[in-house]
Amino acid sequence: MIDKLVIRTVKNKDKDFLIKGNNEIKKIEKQSIDDNDDLIRLLSALKKKNIKILDKNNQTIGFIAYDLNYKLMFYNEPVFWILEQYIIKKERQKGYASLLIKEVLKIANEKKYNKVYADVYNINSISLIYSKKQKFKPVYTVYEKKI
Repeated sequence: MIDKLVIRTVKNKDKDFLIKGNNEIKKIEKQSIDDNDDLIRLLSALKKKNIKILDKNNQTIGFIAYDLNYKLMFYNEPVFWILEQYIIKKERQKGYASLLIKEVLKIANEKKYNKVYADVYNINSISLIYSKKQKFKPVYTVYEKKI
């Protein structure tokens, strides 16, 4: 059987799937479950319809969320920012994340952006490898020290 893949614009009914994906990303990146900054941005993207959903055989398996006017430190102009990307565990390593990246690159190009940005946490080694494979390059690194 050939799988039927559909990339579509997010719908309000996808909210629970987005929250589940956000929570799994928090676990992978060892973020506090109480830190809701990413979730707030994700729900804002839902409201703006700036999320693409990947369905496989009528089952939602992933998403990519973006912001067209993200304020990035050290940059004067807003940038095209990938907020989050998520594929359910059993569907990873099959090229589906690359399909979603291609979709947002197409959107960025149509909107006349010549660069796309995303943050990648060092703790998320799979995401680091994937980002390098997709030809993303580090722009700057921020370090922290707890006191």
